[in-house]
Amino acid sequence: MDIYKFLLDDYIKEIEMNSFLEGLVKTAAELYDMQTISPEITELVFFGKTECRVVWSDGIITTVICGKKDTFSEETAVLMAIAKRFMKGYTTVENALRKAERLPSRGRLNKLMDK
Repeated sequence: MDIYKFLLDDYIKEIEMNSFLEGLVKTAAELYDMQTISPEITELVFFGKTECRVVWSDGIITTVICGKKDTFSEETAVLMAIAKRFMKGYTTVENALRKAERLPSRGRLNKLMDK
């Protein structure tokens, strides 16, 4: 076999493989971009003072219901729907709050540190 033909064939295979890999990387990047697009709220419905339904632009519906011991707030209902949709429920939020570090206000902290 001619060494030049062998090298040429090997080079062509390498170019084809690179083209294939570039296409694969572009496809993966497109899929990643599709997943990172945040859906928007297309419809928001409050049922009395206990229930809130959020319809997202990707078609998913999230419903949250105010507990009997809680005080209903529209803002809190929407935030709970967001937590439920993107953070696997309020339990994730509760866990983060429990683990949070509590510090005095920055002004008070600066006075304590003589700054």
